[in-house]
Amino acid sequence: ALLLMEFGRFFGTPIYLFNCGLGIMISFLAAVMLLTNREIFMSEELFGDMQFVIPIIVTCIMMFISSTICPACVSISIEGKFFPMIKTFPISTSSYLSTKIMMNMIVASPNYVLLPLIVGIGLNLGVLNVISIMLFGAIYQLFLSSAGLLLNLKMPKMDWTNVAMVVKQSGSVTIATLSSIGLTVLNGIA
Repeated sequence: ALLLMEFGRFFGTPIYLFNCGLGIMISFLAAVMLLTNREIFMSEELFGDMQFVIPIIVTCIMMFISSTICPACVSISIEGKFFPMIKTFPISTSSYLSTKIMMNMIVASPNYVLLPLIVGIGLNLGVLNVISIMLFGAIYQLFLSSAGLLLNLKMPKMDWTNVAMVVKQSGSVTIATLSSIGLTVLNGIA
């Protein structure tokens, strides 16, 4: 029931859906882009003996896209004036918070399941590489979801008058997005 309530709020609020779900569309566009430019990624001239970097590039693209898919960053704040009422529900705090993380993981699943699968098949990355990218993506998304939810618990924006204020102007979204982009850059450098 909690999960359905979360999805109802997510899909029922266009600004929430667009801003936190934009990464899903970007994920499909990235898969199409990588597949239509397959020759570039498979060319000996570009990578030569360094074909092993292709899975790393796919992983970095997936990480970057994950930084745009984090409904958990605003899921507490979006409750707004109803948050005190939710505290009276006969559910545990862990169930309530787990539902928010679970919704985030389900929404983001095309990025860490379909993107590596489509690109892996298209670029002949091999089964082990595809599974590794998927597992890393799921773990990374779980980390982002948990960190985003923690940030939103520490920095809620409950005094909003418009949902856009929460989705676009809250500190938890800014910190989570910039931090995850920073982690993507560090991963690419390492």
